[in-house]
Amino acid sequence: MKKTNKIEIKKTTRYLQCQLTTAELLEAGKAQADTSIALGVLENDRKRIMDELKAKASALEAKGCVYAGMVATGYVFRDVPCTEFLGDPKPTKKTIMREDTGAQVAIEDLTESELQRELVALGNEPTSEQPMNPVVTPETQDAIERRAKELWGKIKAAKPGATPPNSDADAAAAN
Repeated sequence: MKKTNKIEIKKTTRYLQCQLTTAELLEAGKAQADTSIALGVLENDRKRIMDELKAKASALEAKGCVYAGMVATGYVFRDVPCTEFLGDPKPTKKTIMREDTGAQVAIEDLTESELQRELVALGNEPTSEQPMNPVVTPETQDAIERRAKELWGKIKAAKPGATPPNSDADAAAAN
């Protein structure tokens, strides 16, 4: 018996290396450039978003620290209306009182312009560096005196024996 070598032919596909045409090379180059540009834009967006998130996180951390400080200390600093009593407790000093609680805030030295107020009151003309005293009408004088008495009432309650400046006791001591 004779063996016959019979060759069978069938079609198939394989994944093999192929040389690119010039048109395919140009198309791949353009796609590579477009991809690099898109990647750069995406990276820039990522950095921008991360920076925004870091800024928001930092702001929240700072806000949290402020609140933690408020809770830990039990107080905050705010602008509070105050009244200054010039010449109290001495002619070169002033007493600063809170208007909301009547508490004494500080006793400080008078400023240069505040020290000059007596010269202006005696009739000397102020210079451009010295402020002029405001004109006080009888109505505003009454309001000032009522407010001063009210504040000094609070001071006396907190500090027995205190006397307001320019009081009758001061006038008697001056004579």
